[in-house]
Amino acid sequence: MGRFFILAVLICVALVGCDDTREATLRYRLIATVEIDGQKVEESTVMQMHYKNFHRDPHFWDYVIWLIARINPRTTASDHAAEALILDLKGRGTVFILPSVHGSMGFSHFHEVCLLLTLGIENKLNSLTTEDMRQISSAKGRMPLQLLRPEMRRPEYPKSLVSKGPAMVTFKDERDPRTIEEVDPENMERHFPGVRLLNFEIEVTDAPLTRVLTKRLPWLETIDRNETLEREPAGSMRPPHERPVAFLIHQGDFFGTGWERMLHVK
Repeated sequence: MGRFFILAVLICVALVGCDDTREATLRYRLIATVEIDGQKVEESTVMQMHYKNFHRDPHFWDYVIWLIARINPRTTASDHAAEALILDLKGRGTVFILPSVHGSMGFSHFHEVCLLLTLGIENKLNSLTTEDMRQISSAKGRMPLQLLRPEMRRPEYPKSLVSKGPAMVTFKDERDPRTIEEVDPENMERHFPGVRLLNFEIEVTDAPLTRVLTKRLPWLETIDRNETLEREPAGSMRPPHERPVAFLIHQGDFFGTGWERMLHVK
């Protein structure tokens, strides 16, 4: 009887420790600052990230794992209500800063991890703790957006594996998605003479979410989320690194991962 009571107490402790209801929301302004002929120009857009530990029916061994290793076996999911930041360059054109990065495997979303890095929560997209959630919910102020994991900041880390930052695109004709061109964040002057990227920052806010992208690019609403702006011909064997950006980028790359599910958020 005594052993059974002790086991019951331990399981209750584990239930508290493995609580899957932990969640946190961070609404923030993504701020991009560029220099145009020596003058700073700043533009921003309001986004929202929601983290929540994924819930499933508990298993006895999950509690045992937590008790012994203090490792929460749960997974943290995220929803990102976001759209590309529109940065008008004072008569020199417009660049669209996507909520995604362009790596060797294509376009992928990155704010989920970078926000945690910015808040000092490193290497923990999965199994965020109660303290992590509290830190996210209580964040305040304006701070530089941290784009790199700790190991990527080391001098010996291969530069070829380091992302240059958020993907940027522009259009020769905004009415025609096939005229899209990718802009190198480290060499914006190639497309826009006299323009140089300075930094990205975030600022915690309670302002309404920004929803202007589809008004500027209405054709985004006519394309499926998983559809590229241009399709490869049937039977094409062209590898991804040889394809123009229009054959790689999807409609969903202009938005956050949870945009459609969070359209009701004000």
